[in-house]
Amino acid sequence: MELNEHVKRLQEPLLQALQELLHYPSVRGEATPRCPFGSEVGKALECALATASGLGFRTANLDGYVGYAEWGEGEEYVAVLGHLDVVPAGEGWSHPPFGGEIHQGKLFGRGTLDNKGPILAALFGLKAVAQSGLPLSRRVRVIFGTCEETTWEDIPYYLERESLPVWGFTPDGNFPLIHAEKGHLAFDFAGEQGSEAGRPALRSLQGGQVANMVPPSAQAILQGISTEEIVDVLSAYNRVHESQIEAISEGQDTLLRSAGVAAHAALPHLGRNAIMQLVGFLDTLSLRPSGAAAFLSFLQETIGMETDGKSLGLACSDPVSGALTLNVGVIHSADKELRARIDIRYPISARADDLLEILRRQAEGRGLRVEHIRTTEPLHVALDDPLVTALMKVYEAQTGLEGKPLAIGGRTYASAMPHVVAFGPLFPGDPDLDHQTDECISLDHLSRLTSIFAHAILELAH
Repeated sequence: MELNEHVKRLQEPLLQALQELLHYPSVRGEATPRCPFGSEVGKALECALATASGLGFRTANLDGYVGYAEWGEGEEYVAVLGHLDVVPAGEGWSHPPFGGEIHQGKLFGRGTLDNKGPILAALFGLKAVAQSGLPLSRRVRVIFGTCEETTWEDIPYYLERESLPVWGFTPDGNFPLIHAEKGHLAFDFAGEQGSEAGRPALRSLQGGQVANMVPPSAQAILQGISTEEIVDVLSAYNRVHESQIEAISEGQDTLLRSAGVAAHAALPHLGRNAIMQLVGFLDTLSLRPSGAAAFLSFLQETIGMETDGKSLGLACSDPVSGALTLNVGVIHSADKELRARIDIRYPISARADDLLEILRRQAEGRGLRVEHIRTTEPLHVALDDPLVTALMKVYEAQTGLEGKPLAIGGRTYASAMPHVVAFGPLFPGDPDLDHQTDECISLDHLSRLTSIFAHAILELAH
């Protein structure tokens, strides 16, 4: 029986396993014993490992940080890296974000594309290879990460305890293949609000949940100013800036709600940032404390609705990986302090230290701080690398299409482990629904992925 025939016979159990996995809202939460990233993430990991065990694979759970399923023998192994954690669902879904419902040939749910669906497709692709009886000279491990959307503590934890693969891929990008990924820089702008009295005063400001997502909502409470006092100026602001901000009366105070459009931080121009939309309006008011007004003015003057870092002095690009992108993902006020979390994807020709020097100079000039810095170096694999040529051969043979390796702003597990590149799940022309409302995958797409991943595993492990 040909390999693709084994894939076809596994489609129904794959679908059932994925629907079960989608039921877990595996957004990072408070750590519990054996679940360092929250109980729901831990349950998703146990669910995936139970599925793998039921398929006959050897499994391991490394203290809740990461797990894997393994097949085959040999000293060397091939890795397929995916993740089970997801970003928050957000609002406005047509179908329950954790329902795993099928409508018009599509499976809906947070994680269907990013990344539960693709990593299970790889797992069942490995099962097809195992059933085929085709000889392998290397072991194959399907690795289940658990905090890819946040701090990436899982893969370093794995590498401290396990040997490196000879090579592998992560099904968390685009076809035909991604050979270059921009560097990643995340940090906070932090400043003091101050405590002097006056009106109107910024009582609270909150928006966003994770830095790597364009925030679809934000809100502020203004103390000492009624809705009637700002309704006309807000209406004019919305009209001129095509914003969606509403004012709701709370006695003598006013609640401002900003509605934007979610998108992945690697493609911030595809969304509309609700935080910066609200900051722009707040900057038109004479707010107290003055520290809050200065902080908001800094954000508005140096970022505003820009996504390229131009006004901060960061704009740069190169022919391989393109231009720098910037996203203000989270903002909050607490304990007389304001803090905004920024996500930057920078070209492979740029250096994080150079960007940080500019950022610190900008911030210090306005009495602010740059804190909580996290960086990941860019990834660049040569086009003639054996891993690239092997996977390109599989892609072209299984799709009948020619392709050219890509460079992206998104960050994948390929940058966390040597000799790994991103391979799928999105085909050229597919809409990118990662981190967006109504994330879904068609059943045909899921089947096609399983077949391609099965052949990729066979190619790398034979």
